Amino acid sequence: MNNDDIQKLETEKKNMIFEYRKKELKEVDVPYIKVKFQDGPVKEVGVNGCQTEDLIDICIRRIEIFQDGPFKCEENKLALEYLRIALFWLEKRTKNRIKQGVEGQDFNHAS
Repeated sequence: MNNDDIQKLETEKKNMIFEYRKKELKEVDVPYIKVKFQDGPVKEVGVNGCQTEDLIDICIRRIEIFQDGPFKCEENKLALEYLRIALFWLEKRTKNRIKQGVEGQDFNHAS
């Protein structure tokens, strides 16, 4: 892969990120990455995609493998810490939504 190919991939990636920010995200399909997010409440439509927590969990597992091997470093340690913090808050949000009876529905919850 030459510099022009890399630049083209970076431009395509930037364009996809821009499109994501312009509209509600349902699916990401950029070179080497394809993600389909859940579309609609699971209770109503069933599981048809992943949740944000699923992607964070995948990243945690991958970095843990690095930390358990020859690539252990402070940066990985901190990345794991912050990914786990993000996962904690997303799980807390879900618990709050369940308590408030709005989980699986298109309603806001009180934080």
